[in-house]
Amino acid sequence: MNLTLHHFLKEFRYLRVRWLAFLVLLGFDLAVNLEWVLPMRAGVATAGWVSYLPVVILLAGLSLLLSCPEDKPGSDRSFISTRPVPAQAYWMARVLMWLLLIVLPVVAQNGLYLIMSGRPAADVMRGMWERLCFAAGFSAWLLPTLVLWRRSELWKMVLTVALTLGLVSKVLDVAASTWWEYHPSYYQTWPGRAAGWAVFAVLSGVLAWRHLSRGFSFKRRLMMTLLTGFVALLTARFWAWEDSPPEAQNVALVAKLEPGLQFNVVLSRAHFSGTETSYRPNLTAEVDQNTHMQGVHVASRPRRSDFAQGGSTRRSESNERNAYRRSPFDTPQMEVFRGDRNLRDFFPKGTLLISNDEYFPKWTRLEQPNTALATFSKPYPKFDEPLSIDTEFLVEWYQRDLALDVPVKAGAGGRCEDVSWEILRVTPAAGPQPGALTISLRMESRAHWDAENGHAILLYLPQQRCVRLEPTKQVVVGERGEHTGWRHRQIELTWNHIFNHADGESTGVEISKARLILLRSRFLGQSQRHWKSPEMRLADLPSHWSKSLQWFESKALYAGREVKAFQERMATLTPPTAASTEKEARRYAYDLFSAASVTQAVYSYAAHPLIAEAFEPLGRHQLPLMLDLRSQTWPGWSNKPPNNQLERYVTEEQREVVIDRAPSQAMLADLVVRKGWAEAAKRLKPQILSSPVLPPGADELLTAWKDDPDAVARMLTEIRNDLNGVFIHALDKLPETRPAIEARVSEQFEDAVPLIPSNQTDAALRRAANFGSAEAFDICLRWLSIGGDLPSRMRSYPAPNLLNPDGSDFWRKRMPEHERWPFFRHLKVSDFEYVPDKRSWKFRQP
Repeated sequence: MNLTLHHFLKEFRYLRVRWLAFLVLLGFDLAVNLEWVLPMRAGVATAGWVSYLPVVILLAGLSLLLSCPEDKPGSDRSFISTRPVPAQAYWMARVLMWLLLIVLPVVAQNGLYLIMSGRPAADVMRGMWERLCFAAGFSAWLLPTLVLWRRSELWKMVLTVALTLGLVSKVLDVAASTWWEYHPSYYQTWPGRAAGWAVFAVLSGVLAWRHLSRGFSFKRRLMMTLLTGFVALLTARFWAWEDSPPEAQNVALVAKLEPGLQFNVVLSRAHFSGTETSYRPNLTAEVDQNTHMQGVHVASRPRRSDFAQGGSTRRSESNERNAYRRSPFDTPQMEVFRGDRNLRDFFPKGTLLISNDEYFPKWTRLEQPNTALATFSKPYPKFDEPLSIDTEFLVEWYQRDLALDVPVKAGAGGRCEDVSWEILRVTPAAGPQPGALTISLRMESRAHWDAENGHAILLYLPQQRCVRLEPTKQVVVGERGEHTGWRHRQIELTWNHIFNHADGESTGVEISKARLILLRSRFLGQSQRHWKSPEMRLADLPSHWSKSLQWFESKALYAGREVKAFQERMATLTPPTAASTEKEARRYAYDLFSAASVTQAVYSYAAHPLIAEAFEPLGRHQLPLMLDLRSQTWPGWSNKPPNNQLERYVTEEQREVVIDRAPSQAMLADLVVRKGWAEAAKRLKPQILSSPVLPPGADELLTAWKDDPDAVARMLTEIRNDLNGVFIHALDKLPETRPAIEARVSEQFEDAVPLIPSNQTDAALRRAANFGSAEAFDICLRWLSIGGDLPSRMRSYPAPNLLNPDGSDFWRKRMPEHERWPFFRHLKVSDFEYVPDKRSWKFRQP
């Protein structure tokens, strides 16, 4: 021990000036983080060099390990081997120097920073532990490195290892995503990085020990270092392979609410994608999950599934690589971005929720997520044969609340246990966008490596009765305390069209009445649920993939010469005859459909006679083949060629064949109704009514059977899935079903979330307005009034039935967008009267 201490003191005397400089750097970093020096100010960007201060400190710390030049075992001038110092004492002195001169000061500085920031003891200890892992993991590797490499060899090794591991990293990403559907780079975490460096240090230490005893050549040391680096890279990348969920923050509340959890699988909204794609099979459905507590919601995913088929049962385990993340981006913190009823109920009824992200719609993506109902692993069950599924779900519980709610004025602020706010400045923003608002916000927040809570900043405008769910632009002006556990940030938040609309007209907003809100999401814990399906054939369920099948468009290539291009292509084809083989007929059908679609001839009235003529050989000689083509593969408008050509060739002889195919093909179901065969098709009624998910052609057949009580009952249960209003329109004409339809429409409106953009919200609001709801009509008018303020990709809007004072259809006359938004901006519900028999709102006489 005396020799260890003696050697440590000798090295310390040599390094004391350098170490004092290191301490000065740590002190300066502490002063910067506490903003004693270079405080962040509104409108003033932080000096760029401040962001490099941690790097300078890291390099200064590593320089302390260089020790006395003559006492490095890898040095040509080393005389350590001639001195009576045992290797154990030498290395203990080196480790002691590393711990006391580098690691301990860094950890102590971090703890002091957290204490002076007013953090609780638990946060201080956690921050110091993370800093210990950071400092130790990223510096320990230099101890064995000085033994392994001479100065002339060091940079050759660093360059070779960096380039090789960079290439291996890319190959690893490709291989892992191909074989295991796992993307290591996306899941990279700071604990994983620290662990990887620590593994590299330990293995390099073993290599250095063996090198001192055997004396490896440069080539061998380099190859073994590359192997060591590869193992460290695997550790860092796959650290999160089976990562545990974040810390449960209220297990007692989960236990209390779990027995009352509503967990209803809506099989009528099920989809199965497994026969149209090489990607793994995927069975999803909408699941009604209600915790019956405001602010608390759940997210479910299957852990394992048992398939019973043909008298045998087989278990399939989940192939998700992460315990709580569906994908690299679906972390628990993302659960804050859920545009659901819980979010709606935080604000007064009728408040519009406006998203601003047109390219990555976080809020609408989780609006009504489809839940996976089963896990599939090879060998897959037979999808075209009946089976039943018993799935065990992992249910994750989250609670959201309005953690901070402050007025939008300079000096306002608030604090909760993990975030502190202070508004520094409120100004209209300079720039091309009229009426923009910029808020300079100072935010302090908990920033541990594995952050538990999700946060979203909302702007609530009571006068406009709307909530802006995200800023148009968010800029971090300054940052302090990164990787300390408590981060300081100054951010500038900008929202467009607050004081003025896009056309320059004033919105009348008084910003003093606006509120800046922090929406927080916390992970409460987990529970389990079981679900057992009825016996069904997965192949009968609709598929997201098949719905998306379409002919590719090439408008730019054929603009202005659609008809000519179609004629030129068809002139090269040989029409099929009765003697043609099925292969020849299929090829001709493919060429006809693709040419008509790619050239855009299907949308040109001048080309329709040519398409009908080209279709004639198929309809006359190859009708059975045409009847087998799925409806979504037919290009163009549903009432134009080639879609309307089958009726010319189908006769009474094909009636039963067409009826048999009608449930699975909407186009043939429509043909059955137009041909007057709906009554004959009633033999399919038991098959259709017993199906948990209506087949594509069922809409047409059920509406044709609207006088049948069984058909009416099924249509009433399917109204929640009736996005286009086919069943509602049919049943609304029947006096006996009108009250039930009105009740269903009202229920849909009560469940709707007025979230922009959202097709489901659009349909529910429009339908409720058409059925006389003044509240829904008011929301539609307010939505229409701000349409011009939204990004171009988000300008869909609910268009309720409107009548001019003379009773004519208002929407028949097209109104340019630049006129539409100001027109509706000055309208109120009182400017209309409801006409029940027209299901419309009529303008009052001016």
